[in-house]
Amino acid sequence: MTRTLNGYIARETEKALAFIAADSNRVDAKPMWIPRKKVADMIELDIASVAIQLAGESVQRQSVPVTIEVDAAFLDRIGA
Repeated sequence: MTRTLNGYIARETEKALAFIAADSNRVDAKPMWIPRKKVADMIELDIASVAIQLAGESVQRQSVPVTIEVDAAFLDRIGA
């Protein structure tokens, strides 16, 4: 079972995505790190990117607007 999340990918690593919810603060944002193996589907949206400054960083990053399907059990486990 999965849950749909709308927001932005502010950063990526080989194993995880830094997800910021669409209604979150875009300055000093605290991302939800989602392991790639927990993402069932991800669709990049055809809308403009937004600048997001992650907590503890001094630079803004252009983030990618997405709709993602994430494993519901994982989200429940982390309290999201």
